[in-house]
Amino acid sequence: MSILFIWISAVFWSTAPLLGWGSYTDRGYGTCEIDWAKANYSTIHKSYIITILILCFFVPVLIMLFCYVSIINTVKRGNAMSADRDLTDRQRKIERDVTIVSTVVCTAFILAWSPYAVVSIWSACGFHVPSLTSIFTRLFAKSASFYNPLIYFGLSSKFRKDVVVLLPCNQHHNDAVKLKRYTHMKAKADENYRCRAEGQDVCIPAYQQAKKKPQAGGETVNPDVGVHRPPPLNKQVHYTQMPQTSESLEYECDRL
Repeated sequence: MSILFIWISAVFWSTAPLLGWGSYTDRGYGTCEIDWAKANYSTIHKSYIITILILCFFVPVLIMLFCYVSIINTVKRGNAMSADRDLTDRQRKIERDVTIVSTVVCTAFILAWSPYAVVSIWSACGFHVPSLTSIFTRLFAKSASFYNPLIYFGLSSKFRKDVVVLLPCNQHHNDAVKLKRYTHMKAKADENYRCRAEGQDVCIPAYQQAKKKPQAGGETVNPDVGVHRPPPLNKQVHYTQMPQTSESLEYECDRL
């Protein structure tokens, strides 16, 4: 909802001069901006300029300051409510990073847009603004779009780690897993179909029938014979504690 509100607000303020409330002027190089000087000649243009300065500069600055101060207070309050009442080094580092980043972001935004706002108000009041001053303030304000990533990258260790992970050279590729191909499944299905066609209630697969096939002496070979037979008396038995499934390296590799 916040993103939708931002887009609706941007579309509204950018299309209002096209509908008669405010005016645009050509600044060269294929760019245009609000004609601040027309505030001296028209009450409609003056109302648009005053409204856009209040709602698009001063109010966002106040909201930004309130939000970042609230974030800092929330982090400090969470650290103060710890069970042992003793802050660890990690908690102190988080609190310090949040405070520094919030302060620098707010300061950079105010420093970037304040000169442009002052020059715009100066021009709207009818005073002459040198062309070079107007150009530098516009460039400085509109270049603020890339300040925040640089600030976060320089001051936040977590942000740097997340950016490094996204780099193609640090992408971890999973090893290819070879799957066994079961060739007797179709034969088993065909055998079940044949048994149902012959009216048999229980269908015994061929490989199980081979196990139960009697030998020449009439005895049936049991494949499980000897499994539970105790070891000979002259043999030593060594018991080894096998690792659990979650502790074995093969299991961890399969999970990865």
